Amino acid sequence: MQADQLHTRPNDALRAMWSDRLVKLGFAAEGEGLRAAARASQPDTRGIAFALLGFGGDRDAVAVVREGLEDSYPPARVEAARAAVLLGDDDARSVLRALLDCDWPETALNAAAYLADLGDPCGFPVLAAAATSEVDALRLQATLLARAFLPHASADIDVVALLRHAALDEASPMIRREAVYQVARLDDEARREILSQAASDPAPTVARAAQARVEGPVT
Repeated sequence: MQADQLHTRPNDALRAMWSDRLVKLGFAAEGEGLRAAARASQPDTRGIAFALLGFGGDRDAVAVVREGLEDSYPPARVEAARAAVLLGDDDARSVLRALLDCDWPETALNAAAYLADLGDPCGFPVLAAAATSEVDALRLQATLLARAFLPHASADIDVVALLRHAALDEASPMIRREAVYQVARLDDEARREILSQAASDPAPTVARAAQARVEGPVT
């Protein structure tokens, strides 16, 4: 899954997009066809199928999702683990925790966000490390996923500080703009202060995004 598609509560448009991708690959997006996609040879197909199976609440999918807990492709395995938890297999949280240390940094970030969405913010150090990575894509993903940790915000899980840095001090204008979108979601006194500063950003796209949101959320 892409970083902006991660939450355990995806909207209907994202579900429709994932379903459409499966149909174009020759699989049905529900029932037995969806379960068959979870056993496909193409690993990205399996990942999409696991995600949809988890959100669909299909109790008949538990067996195939549990097979995915041993998938050799980490991006598919992380989707299977989240799906298993959503379908009632709480033991699958251990697979998500193990993936925090995997060699695929994008998958480790996804595992961190999934755990946070499921009530366990233990992956925040993974997010914080990615937010200062030299790789632009990882910093962007960390910025997009920070919202999963907002319900767990504390002195040790300082999501606001992470987003402040991304909105005001990040080198990439694209990431600063995405951070502005995330800051606008905050229900926090820091929200207006960060957006007010970002409204003077030298990059017009960032400044406009902040100016449009400084007085209130824009959906």
